[in-house]
Amino acid sequence: MAAYRQCEYCGTRSPSDATVCPHCNAQLNGKVFTDNTDIKETLSLAVGSVLQKINDGINGARDKASAPGERSAAPQKRAANGKRTVNKYIALLLFIFLWFVAAHKFYEGKTVRGVLYLFTFGLFFVGYIVDFFALLQKPREYPAAR
Repeated sequence: MAAYRQCEYCGTRSPSDATVCPHCNAQLNGKVFTDNTDIKETLSLAVGSVLQKINDGINGARDKASAPGERSAAPQKRAANGKRTVNKYIALLLFIFLWFVAAHKFYEGKTVRGVLYLFTFGLFFVGYIVDFFALLQKPREYPAAR
């Protein structure tokens, strides 16, 4: 079985001894995967990388509008504790348009809750109501759960 590390930001697979992603130059985490990785981890990485690309596209468009010609030095904004940050407005859009697949929970890095919401319809819709008001109260950028 081949061992590898997967970039949290762009999803590129690198050899297990690599410390930096060859695609986006982001620091790779310490977790090494094998080809028999469980489905939960694979799903979380896939959904996370797609949502991260959406977030980077929105942030890139905003950065270009505010400062033409300048490029963001970091591939991902990070909180002070080193975790990736989540944009409140993207989470709200995911909540509004993709509530039935709990996309906002996966975007926030709360994979277990996302799966729970999928099978219980958001804890019988009570969880969705609570999440809506909780998202409204959060700051614009806040650290992800992972």
